[in-house]
Amino acid sequence: MPQPSPSPAPQPSPSEPAPVAEKHHVILNWHPSASAVMGYNIYRGTQHGGPYSKINSELEPATVYTDDAVSSGATYYYVVTAVDASSESVHSNEMSAVIPDP
Repeated sequence: MPQPSPSPAPQPSPSEPAPVAEKHHVILNWHPSASAVMGYNIYRGTQHGGPYSKINSELEPATVYTDDAVSSGATYYYVVTAVDASSESVHSNEMSAVIPDP
């Protein structure tokens, strides 16, 4: 009489990896002002030519800034101003960044 063969142990099914939101950021850098400055203000907008909103809470002393508050799939436009003891310069040339979808 044939013996029943044991059934194979159930194999775990491969699980789909959980989607992970990828964190994006934009690194801006610019040439220093030719005159003595106290620092720089960084402005961001979502339309070419503005309007822009200031995104730094304090003057940025360096000529590099990382914007961590960006969203996937968006395009951002940036300008920078130099600030001395008595005034703020006009906007720099506009820079743009396209944030990829995750």
